[in-house]
Amino acid sequence: MIKVFEDQIEYLNFLTNKNIDLLDSGTEGKCYLANDGLVYKIIYNHMFNYKLNQIITKEMCNLKHFAFPIDLFVDKNNDILGYSSEYLKDNIFDEEDYMGLFNIDLDKLKEEYIDMVKDVIFLSLNKIYMQDLQFNLLFNNKELKAIDTLGYKIKENVLKENLDLILESIISYFGFNVHIYNYFRNVKTIDEFCDVYKRVIKR
Repeated sequence: MIKVFEDQIEYLNFLTNKNIDLLDSGTEGKCYLANDGLVYKIIYNHMFNYKLNQIITKEMCNLKHFAFPIDLFVDKNNDILGYSSEYLKDNIFDEEDYMGLFNIDLDKLKEEYIDMVKDVIFLSLNKIYMQDLQFNLLFNNKELKAIDTLGYKIKENVLKENLDLILESIISYFGFNVHIYNYFRNVKTIDEFCDVYKRVIKR
């Protein structure tokens, strides 16, 4: 759903009423957890110049492993002010706290990785290229999920590129350890995933 505000001040007032707590901040903006259980992002830096008609929302594409925006918030000129999305609690993939990786359930991560690859192939076959995935993967020993998806683009022939990206994004949290790389790379080959999933789609 798209909600229109007069300007960013009105959007900030809207968020203030939700008793928000800061979760994270980056070059583009800040993310807050609100009392309704959702994450709200405030975009301050419009360096990426997102186009409203190019953004994929949860209503358009509801996949288990991708937290696409639930609501988009824009001003009267259709400039993106922010969005809301689901919240994943207790993320282990915290770039500032690598100690969490010692408590990681690799078998569960492998299971979620296999399942997420199916979503990645679905997006790829619909010509959607995933950008900036490496710093936007969350895992809490239960779920593996990609967040901050505004920058996803339409692009031809992205299947192998996307599959390589998810693999590299996961192993990057382990410092590109060769044993971790082989652990995930050998789950199934990319070709096996592609062939199996294409057959499913054709049914």
